[in-house]
Amino acid sequence: MKKILLVVLTICSNYIFGQPHPIASKIAFNGLFFEEAMPYYEHRALVSIDGKYKYIDTMGNFLPYSFIRNSEFEVEKNFENGRAKVHNSNLKNIKYGYIDLSGKLIVDYQYDYATPFSDSLAVVKNNHFFGYIDIHGNAVLKNLNYDILTSFHENIAIVYNTGKTLSSDFLYGAINKKRELIIPLEFNRIDDFKEGYAIAQKEQGGQFGVIDKNGKFVIRPKYELLQSFSEGLAAFMKDDKWGFIDIKGNVIVKPIYDEVRDFSEGLAAVSFNDKYGFIDKKGNVVIDLKFNIAHDFLDGMALTSIEVQHEGRIKELYGFIDKKGDWYYQPIFKDARGFTDGFAAVKFDGQNKWQYITK
Repeated sequence: MKKILLVVLTICSNYIFGQPHPIASKIAFNGLFFEEAMPYYEHRALVSIDGKYKYIDTMGNFLPYSFIRNSEFEVEKNFENGRAKVHNSNLKNIKYGYIDLSGKLIVDYQYDYATPFSDSLAVVKNNHFFGYIDIHGNAVLKNLNYDILTSFHENIAIVYNTGKTLSSDFLYGAINKKRELIIPLEFNRIDDFKEGYAIAQKEQGGQFGVIDKNGKFVIRPKYELLQSFSEGLAAFMKDDKWGFIDIKGNVIVKPIYDEVRDFSEGLAAVSFNDKYGFIDKKGNVVIDLKFNIAHDFLDGMALTSIEVQHEGRIKELYGFIDKKGDWYYQPIFKDARGFTDGFAAVKFDGQNKWQYITK
């Protein structure tokens, strides 16, 4: 195996220095190089080139919009609901607005705080307004009597008041888009709704359970930790180990793993003794636990990493596997991000800039 990997690394290095390599045909946009490159969402990706942030489409065209690259300030990484949150170039007085998929500024820079759009609404705040706007910038929910507002998911937003301090006495509830309080502010914590349910904790320091959209526990609070449902299953922790339950609370996968990820495309990454593999929804190991890192399956492939020996030293390199566990792209990347919209951002071993490859 080591000899095979060494050959792969040599081939990749030859390509980097201008010699032919089969993956050359998979490199997008005539080999454009980026200082930063994020995954595609809604057929647009955020990149940094020549010190500025820009968005690029799936044809390699840049949107007619750019803003200064500055790591001190938050940068949203993707489009949602046809909008992306952006900030102005005045780094001493940052204001947020939104652009559309063509790169046009649809909502002007006017907010001191803003979230990405979700369910076609965004939370924004300035001296005159704190509430929700629609994708055109119109105020649709305002004068809400809550200290904290969160994004809508499945037409429900978690809201809460802070009580006496910002570190205690949180009171969580939920509203709908008619501004109705559909779940009273009676919880110590409620996560975003996903697949019709939310993880909730009634009392500070208490156990976690699952509530429906009426705030009723469908799985009583008895878990140390719970993750949101994904493809009908939720990860739970017991005695510092992770397993999975269904919406009825039945244990589908016993808690035997050190770490788990959500199910995606029918499989979930799990780890034991610092090695990752994948299980199916019955708990069967379908891809052996042999990777250093394993991410969710996206577009039929999962980003994984292994240690390889090269030029007398051990290094960790990334590649992409299919659902049989076979290499779709061999581990020849120093860094990489998962496939979305048919593209993945990668750094070849030996390079410091990002490129995109295609399936």
